[in-house]
Amino acid sequence: MAPSSKSEKDGNKQTQRKHKEHVVKLLNRGKLSGQYSQRLFRKLPPRVCVPLKNIVSEEFLRAG
Repeated sequence: MAPSSKSEKDGNKQTQRKHKEHVVKLLNRGKLSGQYSQRLFRKLPPRVCVPLKNIVSEEFLRAG
């Protein structure tokens, strides 16, 4: 069910924000690798710039 009070809604937004910030920190540190959906990257702030090899696997890059 949908949250009934404003405080419940705000708490849900903070949880989503924390998750997004956690993903951003991992990307900045280069600790995430492999393939991720475009949907994930659409939600990230534009300041996140990482080398392509940190996002996709080396096999994928070699395959061209």
